[in-house]
Amino acid sequence: MIGYHHRNPQQSYPLLEQQDDVELVRIDPEKNVWRFYYLWLAPDFFCSARLVRFWGRIGTSGGQHRVEPFDDIEQARDALAKIVNQKLRRGYRYKGAL
Repeated sequence: MIGYHHRNPQQSYPLLEQQDDVELVRIDPEKNVWRFYYLWLAPDFFCSARLVRFWGRIGTSGGQHRVEPFDDIEQARDALAKIVNQKLRRGYRYKGAL
């Protein structure tokens, strides 16, 4: 169980697409690695979109987060895709694909 509250951005913002909500995990019991990385896009009043990232150790309460504003939704989607590709190269997998 991941130690954070799952947030579904599509509930409030129907213009967002399914790929705008990504959950990754990296699990390697031999190395004691139990990590999650969750990214989603959210609209903002001051800019077109925000890229929200939340990460930490599976099973703990809390974690770290970062919010980045973008003037264009496509720029935010490109940034999300770039981060997901970096994480996949580092051993993360889509949750449920293990």
